[in-house]
Amino acid sequence: MHCSRDEAEQIRKRVESEFTWYDANPHLLQATKDHTLGSVVDLFLQAKDHEIRSSTVQRYRYGLNYVLDILGNDYTINSITQSDIDKIISSTQGSRFKPTRDNTGLSSASTNTVLRHLRALLNWAYDRDMIDKVPRVKQLKTQKQAIRWLSHDEVTSILENSPEVIADLVRLYILTGARRSELLHTTWRDIDLKKKRIQLGDVKSKRQEYLYLSDEAIRILQKYAKEKPRPFKFTQDQLRHRYQKCCDAAKVDSTIHDLRRTCGARLIEKGVDIFRVSKFLRHSSVKVTQEHYVDLLPDDYSHIADTIQV
Repeated sequence: MHCSRDEAEQIRKRVESEFTWYDANPHLLQATKDHTLGSVVDLFLQAKDHEIRSSTVQRYRYGLNYVLDILGNDYTINSITQSDIDKIISSTQGSRFKPTRDNTGLSSASTNTVLRHLRALLNWAYDRDMIDKVPRVKQLKTQKQAIRWLSHDEVTSILENSPEVIADLVRLYILTGARRSELLHTTWRDIDLKKKRIQLGDVKSKRQEYLYLSDEAIRILQKYAKEKPRPFKFTQDQLRHRYQKCCDAAKVDSTIHDLRRTCGARLIEKGVDIFRVSKFLRHSSVKVTQEHYVDLLPDDYSHIADTIQV
């Protein structure tokens, strides 16, 4: 195969999962196209469980539950039309669902998540000849929201109002650009202080990825060497609650994920190029990084032009 070993391994796993699905469901190969939406959702989630991490499967389940609630478990999936998709949009945006503060339904971004999950389901069903065609699932237009990162003064204020262990975690999130769960799930077996990196197990891409450690990050981790099997034993909810209390005391509006964004902002401010920032943060593409930090990117194009010589 004309690709890297990692890409070939991903393809192998995908083919293997497809075979596992067909092997477990031979009756569906001859079945007529009268599958209920509920049964196809169950099969889709079972198949995805072999391909992607469990937390992603749960997100699929969460989004598709909205579809099932609106159309019904017994609705024939091959009967889904554009009007049904419009119904899903109007229902999630209306007063039927009230998770938002103003009780007007799901936000446009959340509705788009539901629509993406529905489109993935329909494409999967079409590939298996369960439906004749895939209706168009168009995303709602949303306003681009500004990405939040912390200023140096805000970080200082949070650290001053945090107990030592929370302050150390705040520093580590900024130093490594880790996602919230990654530091909490890290065990000492994953940490290689000599190579100055943390090996990540449960990652989005299924490729081997690392958090890279500075000398300061290593010094912080060494303070918790006696804690086994993990340096930090908070659950995600516990850490979120503790961090929120510290932010309230510091009078700073922030979430833990802002610390990862702050890492990216600090790298851009230090002049690290956008490609290396993208690799360091393990974004899916440079485009994602650029969208996050476009306001921080240098725009001194005249100075750049002066560097060119013929």
